[in-house]
Amino acid sequence: EKSKKWRKRRIVINQEKRGEKGKKRRKKKARRKRRNEKEKKENKEIRENTIGEKKKVKNKRSGTKKTVFLKENGK
Repeated sequence: EKSKKWRKRRIVINQEKRGEKGKKRRKKKARRKRRNEKEKKENKEIRENTIGEKKKVKNKRSGTKKTVFLKENGK
């Protein structure tokens, strides 16, 4: 009798934990999405406002290479 109750309680505890983990995951995903949108917007502005040579440089955060424009309009 006692073990049955405990088993039910344990199931409930695990479900609660699962809910918390899901919440964390969603928060992370949202944060990542916002950051990516921001970067995309910045990159688009740079592309529109620049002409001239292109050069591959290392991205500080991810370590991947990305194209950067060396000459800007009006400079």
